[in-house]
Amino acid sequence: MSDTQDVPRTKIFISRLEHLDSGSRARLKRSAGKELAAAGDALGLFYSLLPYGVPQYQEETYFLVATLFPLAEGT
Repeated sequence: MSDTQDVPRTKIFISRLEHLDSGSRARLKRSAGKELAAAGDALGLFYSLLPYGVPQYQEETYFLVATLFPLAEGT
């Protein structure tokens, strides 16, 4: 994958995070600091937000962003 293909994916992902309700944000926030495999109840939510075509090796990075995103509210 080229970097130019990653930019639209990241924009889509951030847009989806911005439109989450407070309950979904809380689910992600509770998984902050965990590895993707240990995320438990946040896995389904995370994968529903993940854009199509994100390489598997980038999933942990996207998960880190997703779980830290709610902590940046209001900044």
